[in-house]
Amino acid sequence: MIRNLFGDRLMHSDDIMNTMTLRDIEDAITQLPRSELAELSAWFEDFEEQLWDEQIESDAKVGRFDLLIERARSDRAAGLSKPLLKSSIDFSDIPDSTPEELKRAVRVGSTAWF
Repeated sequence: MIRNLFGDRLMHSDDIMNTMTLRDIEDAITQLPRSELAELSAWFEDFEEQLWDEQIESDAKVGRFDLLIERARSDRAAGLSKPLLKSSIDFSDIPDSTPEELKRAVRVGSTAWF
């Protein structure tokens, strides 16, 4: 049981989530002290990043990037790609990377190719 943010009645947390509207949540946020608001903001940023990562992973699993990956590899093979300067990107998990590309890519401050 927790105390309802909008009154003194004790409620189960499930009841609060079933009865709170977006407006209720917004109003509750405006009542937070700055320290808790900063904590909420950091949490929400992490939460959004997690959702983004899950979406990218889901899209990759169903092949939504396959055409883009193939085009990038074709462009690289045709000499149309440009180097990324001062890159510390590790390309070791990309199957089509040559040993020379991997050596160049893992050195911090070296030129890496996409």
